[in-house]
Amino acid sequence: MKKISIITCLLLFTAGFASAQNELNITGKVTVHETDNDGKHFSYVIVNEGEETIEGGTYRVYLKVNKKYISFDRNTSDLEPGKAVRYESNRVYHKDPKTDELKYTLELTQKKPKNRKKLEEGTISL
Repeated sequence: MKKISIITCLLLFTAGFASAQNELNITGKVTVHETDNDGKHFSYVIVNEGEETIEGGTYRVYLKVNKKYISFDRNTSDLEPGKAVRYESNRVYHKDPKTDELKYTLELTQKKPKNRKKLEEGTISL
């Protein structure tokens, strides 16, 4: 019984170590822009902070506003160390009786190991 417990612990430790090693070193920053007619729209940048090129297609980027996906990239390209990719959403938000603030979340997903990571989140007033 002790041998099984030791083997199980080693397998769990190894799996945890491997998943930590494979985590993508990507950071993200969201910028809120104001339009001429008092609207708001979003752009965001992701940056490879690691030392190796991240292969395209191994990660995906999503921007959610008020729990709805408004912008995403599911066909990502290679991202070299120190390089950035900028995205811009076309959706413009205006203040209305139902909405006076926007909650946004920039997410990164990874296929192997399966992982979802929040790069940035915040709330803005309209």
